[in-house]
Amino acid sequence: MIHKFQKIVLTTDKTELNPLLNPKEKAHLQVYGITSTGEKIPIDSNLIRWNVQTLYTSGETEVLSVEKNGTVLPKNGGYALIEASYVGVGHGLSDSMKIVVRPFFHEYHKTLTFKLFMGMDPYGSLRQPVSYERDEHVLLTFEETLDIIRRLDRITCGIPKIVYLVGWQRGGHDHGYPAFNEVNPKLKRAEDTTAAESLRWLIRESKQYNTDVSIHINLVDAWDDSPLWNEYHANHILVEKEDGSVQCAGGGGFEELEEQFGIRTGNVCQKRLWETGFFHKRVAELLELLPELADTHTLHIDNWRAVGFPTRGISRKDDEETIQKMYRYFRDLGLDVTSEGSFHGREEPMTGLQPMTWWDIPYHPSVMPPSLYCGGRDKRVDGDPRFGDSIHIENTVQSNQRRGRDPLQGIQDEFCMYTLPWRFLNEFSLKKFDGNEAVYEGGVRASIEEGIPVIFWNDMQIRRGTTLTVPAVWKEEKEILMYSYRDTYCRINLPTDWADVTSVDLYYMDPLGKEEPRLEVTAYPIKNGVFAFLLDTRTMFSIRPHVETAKI
Repeated sequence: MIHKFQKIVLTTDKTELNPLLNPKEKAHLQVYGITSTGEKIPIDSNLIRWNVQTLYTSGETEVLSVEKNGTVLPKNGGYALIEASYVGVGHGLSDSMKIVVRPFFHEYHKTLTFKLFMGMDPYGSLRQPVSYERDEHVLLTFEETLDIIRRLDRITCGIPKIVYLVGWQRGGHDHGYPAFNEVNPKLKRAEDTTAAESLRWLIRESKQYNTDVSIHINLVDAWDDSPLWNEYHANHILVEKEDGSVQCAGGGGFEELEEQFGIRTGNVCQKRLWETGFFHKRVAELLELLPELADTHTLHIDNWRAVGFPTRGISRKDDEETIQKMYRYFRDLGLDVTSEGSFHGREEPMTGLQPMTWWDIPYHPSVMPPSLYCGGRDKRVDGDPRFGDSIHIENTVQSNQRRGRDPLQGIQDEFCMYTLPWRFLNEFSLKKFDGNEAVYEGGVRASIEEGIPVIFWNDMQIRRGTTLTVPAVWKEEKEILMYSYRDTYCRINLPTDWADVTSVDLYYMDPLGKEEPRLEVTAYPIKNGVFAFLLDTRTMFSIRPHVETAKI
């Protein structure tokens, strides 16, 4: 029977593929024809012409391909548009859809990813002695860091977390590069023989607190007191002037360091680092020193720039192409790589290779799925609340330490105001954005009304201004997290899957994470699916369905 269709509709069983975790995973496309009566009829794939357009990827790589039968084969990380054109009776009809290929171990758009600053001896990149009151320029030992991680897990209600340790190596932050093969002995536990044992202990212990501990390293900066300075210079890995001397790193006050303090700095040419084998050697040493890193599946590389080596005919583009190889090398070893910037001294943001940036995400979130590329707090303003913005934590902890306060003071406020709505929104795929309202799958809508951020999930208000009632979507059990920055009367419709809940228990969440959630209100009544409660300023509660316990 020959049908004349009014339009065709392209569907798929998957809009996201991860060939790293699921090597045999494929997507399957199906095209339906819609008749004038609204009947939906599947169209044989032989009558469909497929066209694939790469939207975002790194380099000239192919993101995916489509076989004649509509099977989608992932190739490389990126975002692609698939167009289906009908070539049967009533030809000229087409439809399209986008598919993400994300070869990453972690879901960074669903993970609270942050740094902790361990310490720094004088004259690192900050160009001045560290002036904290603590002795020997240590802000956090490994033992103290575990306490921070334990308490953060309570504050954040067990959300998955990744923390990168800054200044974990000898000398602390920005010391020793290009070497990173010795753990800072000032950070070790008394009961361990070496600091490396203490760091490995921290990585293992943190798993129980829903946290992967990894490290922050640098592959570009070089310091003349590094044990590798002379070897790298002799092998022409450090960028040189015409006379063969090391070219000062330049920018960021490095010239001042050399002029005032006699501290020389240089840049590592990434192409030379790769082709001499020193890159592979450094990485092997690191994984031998900290084998637990392989289980964290993530690493943060600071300030990863393409610098080139002009006096040897190596361009920044050559360096950038080498960096792409390095990303893939790390991935083959089982490690995602995040970095401080997206472009950040490079021509492209390494889309499909780098899943997260620390500063300034290079794409508007309305065009880039966060599962492919996320993070990036804007240094000047907070992120768009219609898409969400997570928190960094590191600067707040340091600020608290400088002022003699508890390191985690204020973190609960930041988590609730930023990470909670960000994590909720990232549970759903964006359908459209009209410049004012972002509409997501599942009935989620986010907008700004008279300057106030508003989020709804069907009839449930998730956010209005600084008042939030957010389902803990990362948990299997039912739980809603409630918070307000000021006194407010909170009245919300509960989610549809709470329809059988007639009363709830409210657990007070300690803002410093020093105690477990404390049951404060028992069997609070729910009337007609509505929860109403007077919430105090800067107070967070966990709302859970009340379960009657048997009386003995």
